[in-house]
Amino acid sequence: MEMEGPLPSAMISGFELQRIKLLAEADKNLSSASSSIRASESSEGHLWLNERPLLLSAIKFLEKARSEYDEFLEFMRMHGRQHTILDETGKFFREPDIEAISSKIQFETNCSNHRYFRFP
Repeated sequence: MEMEGPLPSAMISGFELQRIKLLAEADKNLSSASSSIRASESSEGHLWLNERPLLLSAIKFLEKARSEYDEFLEFMRMHGRQHTILDETGKFFREPDIEAISSKIQFETNCSNHRYFRFP
């Protein structure tokens, strides 16, 4: 007899519960960084960095996501499971997403610091 739907938390091990929690928090902040940078690109492109609350928010979300991913990676290492979160190249499987958002934030930050190159 198969169970349908998610497992009750009582049936999930402490390791799995912590793994899911750590990854979900980091993913949430990475997603928020991505949303903030997209909104910033479309509405704040002509402003200086300190005048761009969405870009500043994206930077904070990315910093928090990186910190949480570091905590997640350390947790997985402590439990000898780091191999389960690496892609075929040996990198953490979320690294491409982190790098893509970091690049967008860096580009927008550079543009804000050189506003005269941007069109309002």
